[in-house]
Amino acid sequence: MSTHFEIAKHQLQEIEDFYLTLGYTRSQAKALSRSAFDSSVSGIEGERYCENWDFSYRLSSSFNLYNSSWMNGGGWMHGGWANSAGTGSWGSYSASDSVITSSAAPISPEQSATFSTAQTHDAPELPEMNPMSDTEVIFSANVNSVSWSYVRNVARLGKQIDPSFVRIEEMINSASYELSEPQGDADFAITPQIGECPWNRDKELLFLGIQAKHVQTEKKNNFVFLVDVSGSMHGNQIIVQMTLMAILSSMKAGDTVSIITYSDQTRTVARTVDCGDKDACVNAVLSIIFDGGCTYGSGGLEAAYKLLSEFDKHDNNRVFIFTDGDFNFGITAEGGLSAFIKEKRDLGIYLSVVGYGLNNFKDNNMEAIARNGNGNYYFIGQPEDILENFKQKFEAITITVAKDVKIQVELNPEFVGSYRLIGYNVRKLTTQDFDNPDKAVDGIGSGHYVVALLEIARTQHDKGRQSRYVDRVSRQNTEEFAAVTIRYKSVDDESRELVRSISVAAADEKSSETNVKKAAFLAAYGMWLSKSEFKADLTSGMLRDMRDTLAQYDDMKPVITVFDLYGAQ
Repeated sequence: MSTHFEIAKHQLQEIEDFYLTLGYTRSQAKALSRSAFDSSVSGIEGERYCENWDFSYRLSSSFNLYNSSWMNGGGWMHGGWANSAGTGSWGSYSASDSVITSSAAPISPEQSATFSTAQTHDAPELPEMNPMSDTEVIFSANVNSVSWSYVRNVARLGKQIDPSFVRIEEMINSASYELSEPQGDADFAITPQIGECPWNRDKELLFLGIQAKHVQTEKKNNFVFLVDVSGSMHGNQIIVQMTLMAILSSMKAGDTVSIITYSDQTRTVARTVDCGDKDACVNAVLSIIFDGGCTYGSGGLEAAYKLLSEFDKHDNNRVFIFTDGDFNFGITAEGGLSAFIKEKRDLGIYLSVVGYGLNNFKDNNMEAIARNGNGNYYFIGQPEDILENFKQKFEAITITVAKDVKIQVELNPEFVGSYRLIGYNVRKLTTQDFDNPDKAVDGIGSGHYVVALLEIARTQHDKGRQSRYVDRVSRQNTEEFAAVTIRYKSVDDESRELVRSISVAAADEKSSETNVKKAAFLAAYGMWLSKSEFKADLTSGMLRDMRDTLAQYDDMKPVITVFDLYGAQ
C-alpha cells in the first residue's frame, strides 16, 4: 500500500524527540520517526492541534471516515487535522483509534456512543457476602493496567466509555501507595488498613496492599516480538514501532530479540538480534511491513513459542504480542485461545500482551491469553502509555517473582456481618481453584503490587455463636479480625504460601494514611463509570469532593485529569 502522509512539523519533531528520550542517537531517531510514514512525509508549517501531544496523523482514504457525521455527532476532535493523499480504502479506520486529544471540553457519560466492534468480558459484580455462610473470598492477582489506559484514552477522545470495559481493580491499581516491603526471603508483604467508606456511612473499607519483592537478575533476556500486521492494525504502525523501541531501549548487550509478523501467514523478520547492537535493532524494527490481510493469531503464537523453545529454559524467555486481539483465522474463539495458550505454559516461556485500537479492541481474547499464559496485559493508545508501562516498569513486566498468584481473604463473623470484594469480577476463584496447584492464573513481577478493597459491615455477634473461626481455629483466636493467605508458585514451580493475620486491635485503628482515600476515590469513580448497583449513596458532588482532597498528590493528577474530562457532571 502506497500512502503519503502530511503531518505538522512540530509533531514529527516530537516523535523524533520520543526516540531521543529513550536514548537512541539522532540518526537512529530520524530514521525511526520518518520511516513510520513510509519515507513519504510532508511538513505543514504553523499547524497546531492541541497544547499536548495528540498524536494525530491521517492516512488517505477514498472514503473519509474521519469526516463521517456519525463518528461523534460531527466534531470528533478539536483543532486542525493532518492532510493526506494516496491510496487505500479503509486505512483510516484503525488510525482513528490511535488519535488522542487532551484539549476536548469535559463530556458526560450520557453522550452518544460511537460505533464499535470492541469486545470484553461482561462479568457481573461480586455480591455482598455473609462470612457465616461464605467463609472466604478468593481471587487471582491482577497487575494489568488495561482498563485504566482504556478509560484514559477514551475520555480524551471524547467518546463514551463502555461500562463493561471498566475493571475497578485496575482503576484502583493505577495509583501509587505506601506499602510495606518484603523482609528477608519473603516474596510478598501485606499492608492492611481500615478506613471510611464514603458512599455508605454504615460500612468501612478494608484495604489490602500486596507488595512483591524487587528482584535483580543476571539472566539473559530472549524476547520474541510477535507483531500483528493484519488489516485491522493498519494505522497503528507508528505507536507499535514506538512501543517496540521502548522495550529494546532497556535491553542490554547479550539479550536477544527476534521479530515475527503475522497476518494471513507468519514471517520471521529478524532472528536473535543482539540487543547491544542498537543499529541492528533499529533496522530489524524498520523491516516490519504492515501489509494487511486476515489475522492468524494462533499461527503467530505457535511460531513464537517454537522459536523460544530453542533457547536455554533457564533464561528469561518471553513472547510479546502486539495486536488488537481480532483473531479471525486459525483458532479464533476465546475458549480455544485459552486452551491453546495453557499448553504452552509448561515450556517456561512468559507472555506479555500489548493491545491497540479502541473501536476494534478484542479485550476478552487478549485478557484470556495473558491470564492463561503466565502473562501480563497492557493497552497502548498514547506515547505516555508506552513510557509508563515499558520504560518506568520494565523490570516489573519482564522479571517474574511469582506465578499463579491466588489470594484468599477470610473475615471473622464475630466482628464482620457482611463483606464485598470490589472489582476482580473476572478473577473470582473457587475453593477448588485455590487448592489446585495446576489452576492457571496471573503472575506478579518484580516490585509490582496488587491492591484489593473490601467493603465491610461490622457486627456485634454473641461470642458463643458458632463460626469457622470457632470451629477450626479455636476460641483463643477469636480476637483475629481477618486472615489473608497468598498461594503461588515460585519461578522454579515450587508451591509456596504466605499467611497474614489482622488483629481486632489493628482493625480498630482507623488509618490516617492516604492509601484508603486514594483507593476509595478510584473505586468510587470506577463504580460510577461502570454504573455499579453497589454505589449506594455515591453522588457526583461526593466524587468531586474526593477529587479535591487528593489533588495535591502527583500520582493522582493523571486520574484527576481524566475525571475532569469525563467525570460526574
